[in-house]
Amino acid sequence: MKIGAKLYAGFISVVVIFGIVAVYMIIGLQTLHNEEQEMGKRALEAIEMHEIEADVISMYAVIADGIINRDLEEFKSDFAEVKATAAADINRVNELVDHEDEREMAQNYAAGLNQYIALVEDRLVPILEKEESLQQRAEDSMAIMDMEIHVGHIYAVMADGIINQNLAETTADFTAIKEESFVDMARLDSLVDTEEERRNAAALKEVYTEYLVTFEEMVIPELQSGNPRMPVLQNADAVLDDLRERTIAGLVAISESLAAETADVLADEAEIRAIDADIDAARDAALIPLENLVLSLLDEHDEAAQSFDTTLARIDTVTIILSITGIVMALALAFLITRGITKPLTKVTEVSSQNANGAFSVEYPNIT
Repeated sequence: MKIGAKLYAGFISVVVIFGIVAVYMIIGLQTLHNEEQEMGKRALEAIEMHEIEADVISMYAVIADGIINRDLEEFKSDFAEVKATAAADINRVNELVDHEDEREMAQNYAAGLNQYIALVEDRLVPILEKEESLQQRAEDSMAIMDMEIHVGHIYAVMADGIINQNLAETTADFTAIKEESFVDMARLDSLVDTEEERRNAAALKEVYTEYLVTFEEMVIPELQSGNPRMPVLQNADAVLDDLRERTIAGLVAISESLAAETADVLADEAEIRAIDADIDAARDAALIPLENLVLSLLDEHDEAAQSFDTTLARIDTVTIILSITGIVMALALAFLITRGITKPLTKVTEVSSQNANGAFSVEYPNIT
């Protein structure tokens, strides 16, 4: 082979080898870039899953606030917001999963979350809509008991007037207690909330008013006469006793109704505690698949990281091998080409020396 061809072939060989190295490195870098993107994607998806977990936990904060504060309007507004967030989260989780195991986890999460929401809407909200509280029912019952005491107090004033026949004192005391009775009757309307209780309250107010009016019409005029007649006062006392007992009976009927409602409220409160336990279980049923999805995404992140490290090590190794091979081949070619040039030149030098000494029969070697 001619020297020019040898030089050209050697140069092309070296260029090809290092071209292969360059192409391999470009491909390897692209592979590394893709694996790095996959690694980052899985990390971001795991972070999103953590945020969705936080949404599930935040939903319970809204539920607990509704149970504790019983502000129904605020609770419904807040729950509508977290419910909309939950629907968006379900869709997002379905977008993030990419294999069968993860899809099953996503389905379990959605089922748990939907059960969570259904417990609130189907069981908790109807109880909260009653807008009843144990504390309020206790206060209502105490108010009725206070009225019973007032009725007894009224009779004490009436009896004292009949016995002592002190017109001025009786009139002053009765005027004060009468005002208190009117306040009680006005308050009574705010304590009843069923049709039966309203009927009982209306009947009670009639008897209560008659009780007061009877004393004013039968006892006060007799005391004002200056010569009270005991038979008249005794008859009035019998009538007042009957009215007092009927008034108290009416209050007792309302009190018993409120007591029954208190029992219902107690049952509702027990039901709320049972619902709360079921809500906790449903929340866990939604959270556990999410936690498993986070672990799955982190495993995929670790696999991508491991693949990245493996690819990087392989690229380093292959690049080094190809580079060394290229260098060795370049050196070998340089050696062969140099030898192919210097050996004929040495021969030419020897022939020239021999010709100079008169040995013209020696031929020059072909060094083209």
